[in-house]
Amino acid sequence: MKLKLIAGLLLLVWGLSKSGWEAGIDKERRLIVHGQDVPLDVNTRDLLGQELSLALLGGFRGMAATSAWMSLTGAWENKEWTRVKAMADLATTIQPKMVLFWEHGAWHLAWNASIDMETYSRQANQSRAEIEARLWIEEGRDMLLRGLQVHPNKAALYLRLADIYWQRLGDYETAADYYLQASQKEGAPAYAERFVGIALEKAGKNQEAYDYFCQLWEQVKTEPKSSQPPWQNVKRIMMELEEKLQVPEGERVF
Repeated sequence: MKLKLIAGLLLLVWGLSKSGWEAGIDKERRLIVHGQDVPLDVNTRDLLGQELSLALLGGFRGMAATSAWMSLTGAWENKEWTRVKAMADLATTIQPKMVLFWEHGAWHLAWNASIDMETYSRQANQSRAEIEARLWIEEGRDMLLRGLQVHPNKAALYLRLADIYWQRLGDYETAADYYLQASQKEGAPAYAERFVGIALEKAGKNQEAYDYFCQLWEQVKTEPKSSQPPWQNVKRIMMELEEKLQVPEGERVF
């Protein structure tokens, strides 16, 4: 009975009509969803519907979010991308503090959905398929940007944004910026700081990349890790940049 009740509540929430907003209700929603008085964006407001939706979900947020995520998994397996997005939006709205929902939801959209459009689309018009793929990539990016409004200090979300700009949008300069922001957050993987310079080099910002690598190498050259393979790769890139930039022999690091 309890599972049926929860399922019924979810269906009811999803089917509620949308209407205008009142200041008191808006504040109550902010408190319930975020645990503090912060503004909700328009997408979140539209998704939640009226005050009844929050009243119904108030006591079942964890179970409801899990149920939405399970529905997302089924939709992913069936390549129902619109439903994947809807369930990701629902899960992150009900349980915004779960970083995994933001991170993996964005991955489904920016990679799985968009690559499906690029590779397996039945669109007769290839350019149309490319447009659809780009839209899914942007949906994934936007999900991460919304996630950062809730989790501004989570390195994982900055890393996934950097990956989207690098791998899916080919915007290496912006990717470098997000790798840099990720590297400054607690718990960031060691590779984040190296990827800043690599992304700058791929963006054609050779001087900026070299200057960054010089600073980075100065920090690690006396430490044992500077002899490890990842740092030897940095050394190789720096030597290549010294050649491209025609750095005078006496000013070269290597």
